[in-house]
Amino acid sequence: MSLARSTRAGPAAPRTRVSFIAGMAVGALAVAGLGVWWTRAKSPETPILKYLTYSGHDYSPAASPDGKTIAFTSDRDGRPRIWLKELAGGREAALSSGPDDYARFSPDGSTILFSRTEGSLTSLYRMPVAGGEPVKVAEDVIDGDWSPDGRRIAFVRLKTVEAQLSAAICVVGANGEGATEIARLENGSLKDPRWSPDGRTIAAVQNPIQAGSPSAIFAVEVDSGKSRTIAARAGGFAILSIAWTGSSDDLLYSQAESVNVSGAAGRIIRQNLSSGGTETVFWSPYASVMFDIAGPGTIVFGTGSPRQNVREVGLRGDSSKTRWLTRGNSTDRQPAYSPDGERVIFSSNQSGNLDIWEVSTKAGSEHRLTDDPAEDWDPGFTPDGKKIIWSSNRSKHFEIWIADADGSNARQLTQDGVDAENPTATPDGKWIVYSSGNPAKNGVWKIRQDGSEATRLVTGATLVPDVSPDGQYCLYVSHLPGKPYEVRVIRVADGSAVPFEILSDIFPRSRWMSGGKAIAFIGQDEKGIRGVYAQDFAAGQDTAKTRRPLGGFDPESTAESFGISPDGTRMAIASREQLSSLMTAERVPAVSPPHRRETESLNRKKR
Repeated sequence: MSLARSTRAGPAAPRTRVSFIAGMAVGALAVAGLGVWWTRAKSPETPILKYLTYSGHDYSPAASPDGKTIAFTSDRDGRPRIWLKELAGGREAALSSGPDDYARFSPDGSTILFSRTEGSLTSLYRMPVAGGEPVKVAEDVIDGDWSPDGRRIAFVRLKTVEAQLSAAICVVGANGEGATEIARLENGSLKDPRWSPDGRTIAAVQNPIQAGSPSAIFAVEVDSGKSRTIAARAGGFAILSIAWTGSSDDLLYSQAESVNVSGAAGRIIRQNLSSGGTETVFWSPYASVMFDIAGPGTIVFGTGSPRQNVREVGLRGDSSKTRWLTRGNSTDRQPAYSPDGERVIFSSNQSGNLDIWEVSTKAGSEHRLTDDPAEDWDPGFTPDGKKIIWSSNRSKHFEIWIADADGSNARQLTQDGVDAENPTATPDGKWIVYSSGNPAKNGVWKIRQDGSEATRLVTGATLVPDVSPDGQYCLYVSHLPGKPYEVRVIRVADGSAVPFEILSDIFPRSRWMSGGKAIAFIGQDEKGIRGVYAQDFAAGQDTAKTRRPLGGFDPESTAESFGISPDGTRMAIASREQLSSLMTAERVPAVSPPHRRETESLNRKKR
């Protein structure tokens, strides 16, 4: 309200001066109060996002202690190696020979620790930032991190006992001597160990058994070996990476906002270990698979293109006949054909979250089959084409659901309690086979369409089962530490193992070919380009020599999942755009590098 409007004109002259002065005083107090309110209520500054690299092949960043250099992984020259980038001048240069990943700077910034793939094993190496020969620190590991004084290294090692996966947090001297296990997580996996600034705690990301399984932080007291699990904040999915911020009581972690990480937005959350309190400090349209703190209020993180679409490729000599079934900036994946081959069902985030969609192979028209705020994905048809099956977290955790072919009359089929995924039906429609990520009962299961007679067929960490066209067999993927991925086969009737396997260095999403005489799977060629192969199936025989490419090998678009038409003449491939870059976010609240005073005090005590 302006003073002119609040001052009344009229004959009351004797009171005018007094009223004017009083009005001025009230106005001044009001303005002062408004200023205080505005100061208190003003929102924090908006973070500034900047691209840091532009090759489209860069990921896994780590910041030097002084914040002047970023180490990262890049396969821009065809081989994943550790690169260094100077932030001031922008100079980039390769450091290691590869294949390497997961770089970490030593506390004094003079040495890089990284993981190197050696056949089916991964080893930790250290190498001077100035260059030189790498020195092996430990083998059969996932990744590692330096202690605050630089004298020790923490790392994760996976083991398998009786088909159950476990992960150990170990510590070794920086010279590679005196390796000791200090804690173990049973029936689970760990990655990204991070040593606290005071040297007392090692935290690591607890990997879910399956994509929809709960994610957490595993924290270990270095001296006592006592461990605890810190659950991820509700409303999100997998924890992807962690970093200590400020004191040894605060952690940052990145969390995906969808079960489909490749197309998900993400957030950075600050977690106080003492109080258990959390707050979101940063949001990004890209889920940060790996991030680090580069300075006060600054983080560096990896981004990837969310674009993934479905194209159809002709088989049996018609591989040149390729067309896009879906095309756009959405993430469309997990395609499967209807029994008549006229429709392809798939999961997509084009509606804002994951739903089940369908596209006509004749008309090209698309429409959504499910419409729910929850995540719906990994769909399939029943053999008669009258029902669809998929995995959804509508019940707050992932279960198998079934509905009419148009998405109506949806109902929950399983009662897994944690994470049931990857449904596939037997040809007679009597059984639905799926994979469980529940640590208490993980493995391959089968269940009736009415939800009865749930029966475990395989025990252990299993993924993406698929029933053969004749209903006798079911394939699934298994992965043991230090070994290649394996495509294995069982009998649906009793779960007995069939002597057959397909080995792969990358995750081989697999499907039966029409007729059941061969298995198709995702693999990579001698140039590292991914596509779909086929290999003959014959129980008790090594058929590796029959392996042959089917299609989808494109250096600019990576094959990720696929479906085979019932007549075996076509293949629908979900291909992901191969673009990954590094970005920085500045002016991020509540973010600071680990307090150096704690580290310096610790170093003095060690001396």
